[in-house]
Amino acid sequence: VIGAYSLDKLQAKVVESFSAVPSLPSLPRMDNDEQQTGSTDTNANTNTDAFYASMNVQPFRSNPCTWESKIDPQQTPIVKCGMPFQPTSLNRIIRSIPVKDKHSLSITFQIPPQYQHWESKPCDYISHLLGHEAEGSLLSSLKETSWVNTCCAGVGDGGYENASGHALFCMTFMLTKEGVDHWEEILDRMYMYLGMMRHYIHNGDGLPTWIHEELKSIQEMSHKFEDDATPVDLAESIAECMVPFACLPPERLLDGDALLFKFNGDVIRELVDDYLIPANARVD
Repeated sequence: VIGAYSLDKLQAKVVESFSAVPSLPSLPRMDNDEQQTGSTDTNANTNTDAFYASMNVQPFRSNPCTWESKIDPQQTPIVKCGMPFQPTSLNRIIRSIPVKDKHSLSITFQIPPQYQHWESKPCDYISHLLGHEAEGSLLSSLKETSWVNTCCAGVGDGGYENASGHALFCMTFMLTKEGVDHWEEILDRMYMYLGMMRHYIHNGDGLPTWIHEELKSIQEMSHKFEDDATPVDLAESIAECMVPFACLPPERLLDGDALLFKFNGDVIRELVDDYLIPANARVD
């Protein structure tokens, strides 16, 4: 909430306007909810219980009306629904005629939700390597053939790409006219690069941690010197970070989604081995 008033006045207005709203209304109400709101809507309780029973989900919450009130990210109904792409939609190639005069090749992998990995952000590590532009990188190799102009990789910020029940890791190449005729070779090189990553993951000391440290320094620098957000944008950003499935503790609401805190090679290995594979991809 933002406004041209003191924090005390804003807080008083919020309490006045929203105190009657029960905590976590999506869950069955507890006795203390009824005491606070004066509501005894047994039909709502019955309907909610039936819904969770049908989804085979056990609602979780502790200490209602405190910061600890939350839904276990792995026990929400949306997670039980599974990934957005059905098996019949994967391992397929979809061709479309663009409206704009451009040529692109996109490979989309569906992966588990990544909010619980806010400290290590494994997708940032993978996307940094796949989207690198220096000598010896995938893009550098493809530019030598004049097939690709640019590329980008990673999980987007949109709700359909980064959700509580799934995430979509996308690798996109902007092709030249010549590259359109060589899209299969471009795809082969991308999987060869992933194969090289897989080789280093399972041999020697695994993927180097210095890449994580480099990324960590870059993100810290960017966060420290980024332009100030407008009050509306800042309030919206903080509110989005406070949702239960974001998994951020109170002390990390301002920087938890922007910084790296630790390296987790196990999650990177799981993503590369089990999810960034042709059988789990959709090519557009």
